[in-house]
Amino acid sequence: MSVPSPKTYTAHIVDCFSLSDRTKGYLPCVFEHWSMFYARRGTGAITSGADEIRLQTGELLLLPPAVCHAAKPAEDALLYVLTFDSTLPSPYPTYCRLTGLPQAAVQSMLALLLSGDVTGSARDQLLDALLLQLTTRPDYGFAPPPPMTLPVQVMHYLNAHYQEELSLADLTAVFHVSSSHLIHVCKPLLGRSPIQYLICRRVGAAQQLLRTTDRSATEIAGEVGVMNRNYFYRVFKRLVGLPPGKYRELMRASAVRRPRGSGAKR
Repeated sequence: MSVPSPKTYTAHIVDCFSLSDRTKGYLPCVFEHWSMFYARRGTGAITSGADEIRLQTGELLLLPPAVCHAAKPAEDALLYVLTFDSTLPSPYPTYCRLTGLPQAAVQSMLALLLSGDVTGSARDQLLDALLLQLTTRPDYGFAPPPPMTLPVQVMHYLNAHYQEELSLADLTAVFHVSSSHLIHVCKPLLGRSPIQYLICRRVGAAQQLLRTTDRSATEIAGEVGVMNRNYFYRVFKRLVGLPPGKYRELMRASAVRRPRGSGAKR
């Protein structure tokens, strides 16, 4: 009798970088690819939709493509971040958190992937091997999606329409509620008013573009829905703690060499 071989998943690494209290985290944004977060040192908070997941040292989080999320490392923490394409089934919009991993094995594989010492198809094969280890664990599985309450609907709407001109009056017209009620019900989920979340969503998208493209900060400001260049620079520095140019510089320094044809020029 033949023994079935384990299921494998073909992966292709798009980007590898690290987050620390020096390079900061990022505000709500969406990656087109799978995301993997690993707490190499300390703790980090990953907000995915309505949930905040706190990763402890040695824990790992997988996010499918197109899930809006934010990332924030704690002081003295170091988070490894990989984005990749994969034939893994993509549940949406949820996440998979894995704990109790064999730290030595996982850390060594991720360290190799982020070091730049492994290149080309060997990088993808190494990620394939890591995904095989993760997906065959008995605790591998995705959290259920949140119920579609009014605050969750508002959050999805803001994530989808952040590039457009939106006011609180526009949102009240879309959801047929008063402005005071909208602010009241959304603040526990969003942590802020809907318009404040909208601003964070725009800055989060700008952070991603600064890290992955060579477009100027002015071009990026317009692309994320902020037409006033001075306002964009001011709000970016207030929320991120760094001006756009310094943020790009630090994030480029934290990224390993990208595969040819992906991301920004180095």
